[in-house]
Amino acid sequence: MRNFILFAGLMALAFVSCKEQPVSVNLDQSTWDTAYEASPEQAQTKDLLIEEYTGVHCPNCPAGSDLLHTMNEEGAFAGRLHIISVHSGILTDPISGQAYNSVQDFRTKDGDQMLNGIFGGDMFKPCAAVDRLKIGNSGSDYFGISTSWASMMQEALTEYPGTPVNINISCSPAGENQFTVEVKVAYTETVEGRQALSILLLENDIEDAQSFPDDYRLYTFQHVFRKALSPYNGQEILPEMGTKPAGQVYILRSTLTIDPNDEQQKFWKPENMEVVAFVHQTGGSDKRVFHSQVAKLIP
Repeated sequence: MRNFILFAGLMALAFVSCKEQPVSVNLDQSTWDTAYEASPEQAQTKDLLIEEYTGVHCPNCPAGSDLLHTMNEEGAFAGRLHIISVHSGILTDPISGQAYNSVQDFRTKDGDQMLNGIFGGDMFKPCAAVDRLKIGNSGSDYFGISTSWASMMQEALTEYPGTPVNINISCSPAGENQFTVEVKVAYTETVEGRQALSILLLENDIEDAQSFPDDYRLYTFQHVFRKALSPYNGQEILPEMGTKPAGQVYILRSTLTIDPNDEQQKFWKPENMEVVAFVHQTGGSDKRVFHSQVAKLIP
């Protein structure tokens, strides 16, 4: 608490023209938040959050993951996709008894909570949701098959071409196996209702076993979801404020500690990790993602 009070005092000095806002409830001792008002920033370019549900026993999933990677490298959506690859539900048990067997278990409790709590349960694989909009197909409100991903992305950008929030992520070492992750959300327009900030930890360049249409072999996994640094459904932004005005700023800082003795975390490589942060509607049936950004855990 003393550290928080000191920080609040420094913020007041740094922003002498800003109006301080009440601080929301801290998640735990290693996480705190603050808020203030400032001059509205120029809006960032709208990016898309892609939540891909995949599995090591899914023979068609590598092609789906590769397609998303290609779409983010070239074409109409290049550089605008923030991909989260979640191993949850069917076809995600580690591979055993094959020529290539799983070293790691990519399943997470946070991933299961997102699948069930956000999307209402398991669906076909590979599948992907775009900005949590209800533009899915094949019997799903949110998820679409790979042949529809481009049209879903275009529909999302056509319906919501801009974003009313800017997001900036800062990551830095905080000690042995510790990292500080700070996310700043700045409203560039007045927004009604309730929003939340979600912060997720991903890892790239993981080589492990994967099913393919004709065999099991090694595959390099990208954007693998490792852990939620916020609640799985986000940390609500200033819940006492029904309207956030243009110029409203909210900052959430978390300290990530990687446990080398943990059965899953012992495999994590911080140099290959990235943080995805996104602001979304909360508290109702509308779960739309306003905007998302990504940053390396080690800049």
